[in-house]
Amino acid sequence: MIRRATPADAPALLALWRAAVEATHHFLTPADIDAIEAQMRGYLSSDTELWTAEMAGQPVAFMGLDGDEIVSLFVDPAVHRSGVGRALIDHALARGAT
Repeated sequence: MIRRATPADAPALLALWRAAVEATHHFLTPADIDAIEAQMRGYLSSDTELWTAEMAGQPVAFMGLDGDEIVSLFVDPAVHRSGVGRALIDHALARGAT
């Protein structure tokens, strides 16, 4: 299920972000990730249009849109290659993203 993220989702999305970054951004040091995490807290509580994909009632991915542009996309490593990221991109395209 894809739905608009709410402020209550922020803790789960932040944990999901960290897991995704640690699994895929090997060029970042732990200190880099900690520093970026502080910025992500602000991003997740900003007015950015955030969409989340859920499985079994839990967020497993999220995407940020700025107008018609996808500005972020993070997928829980536990569901990599399941199509959830593609589903979010398709959702954005259906909403007019380019």
